[in-house]
Amino acid sequence: DNPPMRSRDEDIGAPEPDCGNPAGCLFCQYHRDIESLDYVWALGSYRLCKQLELDLYVPTKFKNINHPAQAVTKRLTEKIEAFRSGSNEKEAWTLEASNRIKEGRYHPEFDGFIKLMEALENE
Repeated sequence: DNPPMRSRDEDIGAPEPDCGNPAGCLFCQYHRDIESLDYVWALGSYRLCKQLELDLYVPTKFKNINHPAQAVTKRLTEKIEAFRSGSNEKEAWTLEASNRIKEGRYHPEFDGFIKLMEALENE
């Protein structure tokens, strides 16, 4: 087993590569995507989760510091776009995943987090 290593130099400021959480996994050179609808649905749900985190974020007085969720959201968008342009089948996966999320059907891995953050936004 190799230790986690940053995949790209431009990812400085993003979460450190880490096998213990989804954000860290996204920035590791050993990370490999899974070619399935379920995986694309998870990516889209995770992206929404991170977007909601950014919506709820109250910046400190150091306004020029980027929130790590920005880099995660960017990376997730890149991955989803790569699937969308990969083949007709993968494009169909991204469309189905997007429709599920629009309907409020989130991937089970992120469903609870998203619903909690949506409830906080509506307070």
